[in-house]
Amino acid sequence: MTKELRTYQRDHFHSKVNKLIDPEISKEELLMKSIISRMTQSAEKSLSKKIGADKIIAELEKAEQQYQSVQKRAKQFFIEKSRSSLVYNDNKKIREHEDIKHITPDNCRDQVREWAHALAEEEAEKTPQGQRIAYLKAIKDKADDIIMEASTPESLTKALDMLVKNVGISWDRSLPALPKK
Repeated sequence: MTKELRTYQRDHFHSKVNKLIDPEISKEELLMKSIISRMTQSAEKSLSKKIGADKIIAELEKAEQQYQSVQKRAKQFFIEKSRSSLVYNDNKKIREHEDIKHITPDNCRDQVREWAHALAEEEAEKTPQGQRIAYLKAIKDKADDIIMEASTPESLTKALDMLVKNVGISWDRSLPALPKK
């Protein structure tokens, strides 16, 4: 007579798979983030130059500086004029500058940075870390399939032990030794 696998046992096996595989995935994803960060930084300038964004950003910066200069002069002009006459001062509309939504060089740089980051993520998936993350996720999915398809705890334990050995993890964990007195 074989023992049927109960729901709480399946839940236990799912939980154990998560405890074994998730730390490995997290560790690899952390390494991947540093790779993506380095790749993004190196790709940002070259991408900007390659697509011609650097020229547009430079033109926009120049135009923005000119605009701000003229805006400042206009503000000073109208403030000085408002001081020259009581009528002007009582009816002045030029006050504190309100934030006007417009595209800025920083907006453009942010967009190029986002694109460079996305390209870096794509390239990072091709690195050994990216391939290892994909493999670990596939192991986790396979373990879930094995758990759902298993009929006995004994066969399930053996199958999961064989599966996680592929990534250097042992299904049966030994207890840590107690410190000697």
